[in-house]
Amino acid sequence: MVITAAFAMVGVLTACQSAIPKPKSASDKVVFTKLVAAADVVSIEGLPDGRIRYAQRTGTISELTSRRADKSIGLVQLPVDTEDQRGLLGMATDETGRLFASWVDTKGVLLVSLVESGLSTTVWTGPQTAAKANGGHMVMDSHGQLVIAIGDLSQGGARGVFYQLNPNGDATQTPKVLSKGWNNPFAYDITGLDHLWVADNSPGTQPERIGRGDTGNIIGTLSIKTAPAGLAVLSETNEVTTVAVCGFVSQRLDRWQITDKVALAQPLATNCTTAVTLLPDGRLAYATMDSIMISTEPVGH
Repeated sequence: MVITAAFAMVGVLTACQSAIPKPKSASDKVVFTKLVAAADVVSIEGLPDGRIRYAQRTGTISELTSRRADKSIGLVQLPVDTEDQRGLLGMATDETGRLFASWVDTKGVLLVSLVESGLSTTVWTGPQTAAKANGGHMVMDSHGQLVIAIGDLSQGGARGVFYQLNPNGDATQTPKVLSKGWNNPFAYDITGLDHLWVADNSPGTQPERIGRGDTGNIIGTLSIKTAPAGLAVLSETNEVTTVAVCGFVSQRLDRWQITDKVALAQPLATNCTTAVTLLPDGRLAYATMDSIMISTEPVGH
């Protein structure tokens, strides 16, 4: 396994942004094509230089050199416990190209690790996991800190916490608490302003909520039963934020507009199950049961 060295973030981002065509409006139909065959995808990430990484619950992280690549390259294989809803749960790449993973080891413990050169170095030892509601998705904020959400762990009491971790810390570090009171937050994305938008799963008949993981504020609820499994911020202004939410139960990819309330703007696809991301070129990529799909044109900016 080889992790690519540092890349010129600012220059590449500027070049990509200048080349992005105007994204489709909320009323335009979005067309998706198959990017790669892959099952149990829990996270997708686009790098500024065009590479696309994806993580599978079975412990594998792979990379496509571009959206036109005909096959992926295996980067990581972690010895995960995949029983019930455990396994590889998330990944994030920092601006120097270092790759981090959140995963459940064979003892059932949630770990956050730096994974490179065939080695895994633990940067945080999390809680003992449960049969479901473990959370574990992960993003990187603008300060280079890792953000991870822990669910209520089903049998372990109401944790429901967003944590901020030092990627250079050790396994015993004490994470910073960003917010509490969540059920099982797995679908979330962070903006350049460090606004952490989250669609929270809910037990039983309780409503699924959309809010801010960095502040703990709840803005509104989803009007359809979704079981949010992925969220991507498509655009954000002072007045309105637009997000795409992937639902494991609904198997829909829906566009939602958030103002002082939450409103369904447009269904984008009817086969999204576990992950969605906005790539640096403005295209939207999401996971179905057995593949990753990508929009033919930019959807967000």
